[in-house]
Amino acid sequence: MTRLNDLPKLEELLQMDPEWLLGAVTSEEASRLTGVPVATLVALRSRGGGPRFLKPAGTRSVRYIRLELYRWLFSGGHLANTAQIAPNAGVVDALLMGGGGDDANVMD
Repeated sequence: MTRLNDLPKLEELLQMDPEWLLGAVTSEEASRLTGVPVATLVALRSRGGGPRFLKPAGTRSVRYIRLELYRWLFSGGHLANTAQIAPNAGVVDALLMGGGGDDANVMD
């Protein structure tokens, strides 16, 4: 499993490619970025509760937008222990977008 410290630093990625967060990735790359096994991502797509994904009409391919992966990954907040869990903590919006929890412009 990927540890948080092993993930690329967003500042570095965005300096190299300002639109990196908007790129679409395969399930395998989504697994590498989040540390969640591909089989778990598949199960979450089926039953819900996982990161939002794209499935172009007439294809079997699935893609994830990197920003959505990070939103989902941090949706529970950055916690020291499970006692700190707060639903809809909105941490990703604050970290990545500098704003509140407005999902109106997020792709379903």
